[in-house]
Amino acid sequence: MSVSLKSLYAALPRTERAKSMKLGGDPKGKNFLYCNGNSVFIRDIENPTLCDIYSQHSKDTTVAAYSPSGFYIASADISGKVRIWDTTQKEHILKNEYQPISGQITDIAWSDDSKRLAITGAGKQSFAAVFLADTGTTVGTINCHSSVTNSIAYRPTRPFRIVTASDDRTAGMFEGPPFKYKKVLEDHAGFVNIVRYSSDGKIFATGSSDRKVFLYEGKDGMLLHPLGGEGTEVHSGGVMSLAWSPDNTQLLTVSADKTAKLWDVSENKLVAEHFFGNDVGNQQLGCLWQGQDILSVSLSGDISYLDFSSPSKVIRTLKGHQKTITAMTLSNDKSTLFSASFDNRIRSWSRDSGECEEIVGNAHKNQINRMIAIENKIVTAAMDDTVKSFDSNSKQFTNESFGTNGVPKGLSCIGDLTVVATVNEVTLLRNGKKVFSQPEKCESYSASIHPGKTEVAVGRQDNKVFIYKIEGDTLVKSSELDAKGSVNDVCYSPDGAYLAAVNSNKTVNVHKVDESYMLLPNRWTHHTASVMRVDWSPDSRYLASVGLDTNIIVWSIENPSNPILRQRAHGTGAINSIVWLSENTIATAGADSCLKEWTIEHA
Repeated sequence: MSVSLKSLYAALPRTERAKSMKLGGDPKGKNFLYCNGNSVFIRDIENPTLCDIYSQHSKDTTVAAYSPSGFYIASADISGKVRIWDTTQKEHILKNEYQPISGQITDIAWSDDSKRLAITGAGKQSFAAVFLADTGTTVGTINCHSSVTNSIAYRPTRPFRIVTASDDRTAGMFEGPPFKYKKVLEDHAGFVNIVRYSSDGKIFATGSSDRKVFLYEGKDGMLLHPLGGEGTEVHSGGVMSLAWSPDNTQLLTVSADKTAKLWDVSENKLVAEHFFGNDVGNQQLGCLWQGQDILSVSLSGDISYLDFSSPSKVIRTLKGHQKTITAMTLSNDKSTLFSASFDNRIRSWSRDSGECEEIVGNAHKNQINRMIAIENKIVTAAMDDTVKSFDSNSKQFTNESFGTNGVPKGLSCIGDLTVVATVNEVTLLRNGKKVFSQPEKCESYSASIHPGKTEVAVGRQDNKVFIYKIEGDTLVKSSELDAKGSVNDVCYSPDGAYLAAVNSNKTVNVHKVDESYMLLPNRWTHHTASVMRVDWSPDSRYLASVGLDTNIIVWSIENPSNPILRQRAHGTGAINSIVWLSENTIATAGADSCLKEWTIEHA
C-alpha cells in the first residue's frame, strides 16, 4: 500500500514589492529556478508543468543558482544558510551546508569552474562573502558597503572579478582570488538593485531605483556609458532586474513601471518594449534570458514568456498561487481543480493540461475558507463575511452574494440546500435564499449535509459535533457527539452510512449514521498534529485525512488499524485541503502554495 505523487501544480515565486527577484538559469538550457516558502522550484522551461521541488531548508528560501557545471544547485534562505545539493539524482543529496552571513541572503554567484561561491545579503556584521564550495573556506574579503547588498556577479573569465550592488547607492568591485577591494562605483543616485556580467566577461551592467542602467568594462570597472545615452532614464520606475542575451548583443531590463524593455548594446538604443498593464501586480521584479526563452516575473508572481517581435507580446503566462492555499474543490465533471489562497486569489487548474487560469469578477475581499462545487458553479465562503459563487465554465463570479452573521468557517451544498456554519450561527439556505438560522454561543468550524438531505452535522470549537434534522426549512437539533478537540472538519460518506469528524487533538472519529451515531472502534490516531480536513472516496470504503503534521493518511473502513501514510507530502508546510478525484486518486493543497495529485495503491 502506498501514496505516490501523480501530478504537481506548482506555486509561483514569492515576491516583495520594490525588491529585485532572481530567476536562476540552467547552464544546460533545460530548467529554471525560483523560490517560494522553504522550497526551491525546478521547472522545465519548455514544459513548465514538469516541476521538481527541493524542500530541505528550515527557513524561507530567497535565491537559488545552478553551478556552471550543472551538477549542483546552491540555495539560500532568510537565516543566511547556503545549501549545495546534487541535481543529477531525484533525492537531491546534500553536498554541503554553510552559513556565510547571519541574515537574509539576496543573491548567489558561482565561479566559472564551479569551485567558488559568492553571496550577498543583509548580514549583521557583513553584507557579502566568497568561499570554496567544497570546504566553505573563505577566499577573500567582500566588504565595502554600508547597507544591504542586493546582488552579486562573478566574472566568468580571467582575471576574475566580483561586483556587488547595494542599497548604499554604490557598486563594489573586487579582484582575486583571494578577493580584495579594487574600487567603488558611485554613478547611481538610488538603490542599486541588480548587477550582471555578460557571458564573455567583457561588460557588466548595473540597474538601480534611480531608473538608470550603467555599462562598465568587465576587467577594470571603467564606466563605458549609461544605457540609452547620457542622462537617460531607461524606465519611469526603478530598474529591478536585467539579463543579457546569449550572444551579449542585447540587454533585457524590467522595472516597477510595469514594463520590460529590450536594448541593443552596441547601438545603445531601445529595440522594443512591452507594457504589462496598469495593475500594481504587473510591476516587473525579475527576468531571465535562456536560449530563445525570455521570462519576466511580476509582483503578482506571474511568469511571462515574452516575444519582442513587432509588436511585442506575451506568448505564455504561468499562473498559480504565491501564498498558502486555504481551500480547494473539484468540478462536477472532474476535469478541473479550483483553489483559493489566503490572499483571496482563486485559480482553476486543468487536470489534463495543467494550465492555470485566474477567476475574475466581483471576488471576495478576504481569505477564502471553503469551496464547494455544485452543478456548474463553485460556491465560496470567505472571511469578508460573505458566501459567493462563480461559474465553473466562464471562470467569472456571478452576482449571487449572501452576507453572513460572522465569519463563515463551514460550508456544505447539496442540490438546492446550502448550510453555512459561522462563528455566530448555523444558517440554512434554499436556492440561495436564507430560510433559517440558529444562533450559537460557540464557534462552528465545519458543516456537512447528509447525502439524503435528511440531516446536517456541524463541527464546533467546544469539542462537539451537533446533529440537526432537516425538517422543511428548519434545522432541529437531534443529538450531539463528543470529540477530543475542536472539530475542524466533518464529512458524510457518499453512501450516507458514516460520518467522519477530525479534530485538533490529532484524532479522526468515524460514526455509524443511525439513531445512536455509534463511534467505530480502533484507534484512528496516527496524525501527530491537528487534523484539518477529511474526505471520502466515491465508493465510501476509504477516507483520507490531512493536517498540520504535513502527512496524508488514507484509512480503510474495513481495516482502520492499518492506514496508508505519506509523510511530508507538502514539504514542511501544513496541508489545508483534500479531495478525492476517483477511487484511487486524491488531491491535496497546503502551505507550500502547491496542489498535488496522488495515486493510492491499496493492498
